[in-house]
Amino acid sequence: MIKNHKKVCIICIVVIIFLSGTMYWGMDRSVDHNNENQNNSREINSEEQEIPGWLQAERYLEQEIPELVEYDRFISKKTEGKAFLIIETVDIEADELYGNNHEFIGNYYMVYVGEQWEDHRANWYWFHVREDLKEILWCEITECEFYSLEEWRASLEYKEQMERITEYLKENE
Repeated sequence: MIKNHKKVCIICIVVIIFLSGTMYWGMDRSVDHNNENQNNSREINSEEQEIPGWLQAERYLEQEIPELVEYDRFISKKTEGKAFLIIETVDIEADELYGNNHEFIGNYYMVYVGEQWEDHRANWYWFHVREDLKEILWCEITECEFYSLEEWRASLEYKEQMERITEYLKENE
């Protein structure tokens, strides 16, 4: 079990390093709230097709974390439109997730939330959305521990970031 937890932590860290250091991928899977007419290559246009799980996970995350709208406004204002909020699943398949005590807790989609710039990304958060869309976990990346949305919102990191965002938006309205 410990090996699986270490494996998940190592994968999280490698993905973060990769995403924060790479150039923009050719396949755009981002959510750009500033451009609603964006041509998203992974978007499903036909009502007859089933919406893939990874896309459902992204949409569920947006629905359950309304703060993301404020994050997007903050990023857009602070960067003068040079960056935008990105919400992106890491893989199109849900992966096994092992909890803080190394126990299997289910299959989850890993979802990245951050800033998308022309030539790089800036990491904000990592979430894990349960495959059945009934739970979202926040990954505290330095310790690689998982917390519920309620615990995340009660965290000092969340409170300080929301305070900074709120102050900036008030001052720059």
